[in-house]
Amino acid sequence: MNGAFRPPSAESVTLSVMLKTRNHERFVADALEGALAQQTTFPFEIVVGEDDSSDGTAAVVDAYARRRPDVIRVLHRPGRVGMVRNTMDLYVASRGRYLAWLDGDDYWTSPDKLQKQVRVLDAHPELTMCFHEAEAVDRSGRRWIWSSTLPRRDRYTIEDLLVMPPGVTSSCLYRKVLTGFPDWFSGLSFSDWPLQILHAAVGPAVVLREVLGVYRVHHAGAASLGFDPNRPTLEAEFWAPHHAALYEILRRHFDHRYDAIIDAEVLRLHRDGASLRRATERMPALRRFVWRAVRRQPRAAAWMVAIAGRLADPLGRRVASPSRRDEQPPSEET
Repeated sequence: MNGAFRPPSAESVTLSVMLKTRNHERFVADALEGALAQQTTFPFEIVVGEDDSSDGTAAVVDAYARRRPDVIRVLHRPGRVGMVRNTMDLYVASRGRYLAWLDGDDYWTSPDKLQKQVRVLDAHPELTMCFHEAEAVDRSGRRWIWSSTLPRRDRYTIEDLLVMPPGVTSSCLYRKVLTGFPDWFSGLSFSDWPLQILHAAVGPAVVLREVLGVYRVHHAGAASLGFDPNRPTLEAEFWAPHHAALYEILRRHFDHRYDAIIDAEVLRLHRDGASLRRATERMPALRRFVWRAVRRQPRAAAWMVAIAGRLADPLGRRVASPSRRDEQPPSEET
């Protein structure tokens, strides 16, 4: 294990807000205000991972910390550590037995968010995560309800999380069950989805069917890894090799127990799968139908995707558009 640490003590705060931020000068005050507005029956802290921002983010965060030193702790760095190390540092530094992830460009809108989620995890000790639905807003100001929940599904297992998280990153409240990180974790290019998978390996997740926060949709996470939003490459295609690499790591980590799911997802990221995604970009119901069929028949997945991809490729070139709000990549962090 990499970076082993002690579990939270009974004397520490009940919950820690892990606020990750870099170059969020315009947004981080909203994140902090939404966290400070939480009304709870338990003590909580806000631990800010300020990753050597080049704008005025650090000044905003420090001003809040001076105003509320009883609640806010700031992890300053002499140089940038990156999104993955920031996650690891925050997880280790957090004293609560529950952890609420909050990206510095998102914010919570309900003052009861943390209370509701803690109430669920307190009542169900077998659960490791609680998500909720969120309102998404893009750069143009367009808003819509973001939900990736499944119909008639109450709980989400690791098999579900290996395919897609059931909620946006800043909606997730974790039970702090990890006592260290696998050696491979620090070498990843992103950390939000892998962290959820590691928790799902310990116990299932649930989703509150309530909108309790706002998720800003932009390219910050991908841009930090070299994505250029001005180029014609779709963001989902940019993330594909990063996700494929993670799947191969997870295949070995779980000793091949989930190979059927991983094989189908790797095929989805393959060129033929990309062709199929482009072709069905404006037909999300058809795309969901195809991928459900692939996951139900993993042994036939390869030829199903290959045939569908080759048939779809010409159509995909005709209907491709720059907007993919119906299929955002799993990683949203910055």
